[in-house]
Amino acid sequence: KYLETLNKLELKQMLDEDKSLRGLAKIPFWLDIMIDVGKSLPTKGSSKELQDKLFKEYIRQRFDGSDLRQRYSKEATIKWLTWLASKLESEGKAVFLVEEMQPSWLVEKEKNLYLTVLLCIGMLLGLLFGIPYGLIIRFYISYSWGLSPSFLSEGMVLGIAAGAIIGTAAQYFLKVHKRNIKTHKIPFFSVQKGINIPWEYLKESVEEAIKVGVLVLLFCLFFLPILNYLFQYGRLPIIALLLIGLTVSVFFGIVTLLIRLASNSFIEKEEVRTINPNQGILDSRKKAYLVGQIATTIVAIINTLLILIVHGTQDSIHYLDFKKLFFTLILGLCAALVTGTAAVFIHDSGRVCQQHFALRVVLWKAGWIPWNYVDFLNYVSEPNRLFLNRIGGGYYFFNRIFKEYLAPPEK
Repeated sequence: KYLETLNKLELKQMLDEDKSLRGLAKIPFWLDIMIDVGKSLPTKGSSKELQDKLFKEYIRQRFDGSDLRQRYSKEATIKWLTWLASKLESEGKAVFLVEEMQPSWLVEKEKNLYLTVLLCIGMLLGLLFGIPYGLIIRFYISYSWGLSPSFLSEGMVLGIAAGAIIGTAAQYFLKVHKRNIKTHKIPFFSVQKGINIPWEYLKESVEEAIKVGVLVLLFCLFFLPILNYLFQYGRLPIIALLLIGLTVSVFFGIVTLLIRLASNSFIEKEEVRTINPNQGILDSRKKAYLVGQIATTIVAIINTLLILIVHGTQDSIHYLDFKKLFFTLILGLCAALVTGTAAVFIHDSGRVCQQHFALRVVLWKAGWIPWNYVDFLNYVSEPNRLFLNRIGGGYYFFNRIFKEYLAPPEK
């Protein structure tokens, strides 16, 4: 009756006459392919041979009979779909979400490249964060003590060194490369959750804050004496350098802890329907921006209080100098903005985006996926190709046996 409604009388007659085809047609997947293949339907061979011929004819027609522009070559499409099928088969999945790709999909050689990419990202983010902070700190010192603007070159050197070393080291010692990619959902604020902090989360937050503080302290102890020796302006005694290092490390440790505790005040909606491809990464990015705003606010308040306390003491060189107080507060707000920007990438939600980007770069470099993966997946989901079915933001690999009929990808 179904074939009669589609006016597929020839196919109906073939199924009536061929027992193997009729048995295969009881499976909706194969019946659908028989209808698509049409007059090129094979009629000779065992059930297994018929499946093989049917599938290959289906693949051929999807490439050769397409009316749309071929954005991707046949060879590349088959290679990428075969690789994806092998990964889904190994995990027992039929639905593929782009954000569910994991570092475990990589072979050993690719994992080393994955670590390298993450370390490079850490170094670049460290420079993005360190250079402005170095300039802000040195500008504050040069402005307060009336030093030459050339003094800012020391801030540039300090920022580059701090950013490159701490950014790269933090990425490695926080073991970002060994974590699974766990996406975040769009959160909403909860006072109760902010008050009731789980002990495990508090412990983890304190440990991470200590790690960040120790990294900053080690850098200060190693690099500040070198800068103090190389530059001519304001050489400080060792005890002063030690106090500066301790102060800076405690400051960044406290900021890290406060950011993590503040982000715990948000609850992610458990049941969120996936609508767009890669929605998990996009939602993680939104949460990272929210954490950045919280961090900016927290650091701005801390900096303002510290500046007001320091400038309010009679021994301060800025005592009752409201002009310098105003500019110092502006510098404090700039420092808060830089810290908030760094928090976007340092927080778990920001790290997820880094991991996903690094993974996509490695898989693209290895030749397993195209650069624009979402475009490719939409391409093979088009009605006249239909290698995948698009369901919400995911892709249903309804040709789950793709791997069985095509050569598996090389290891």
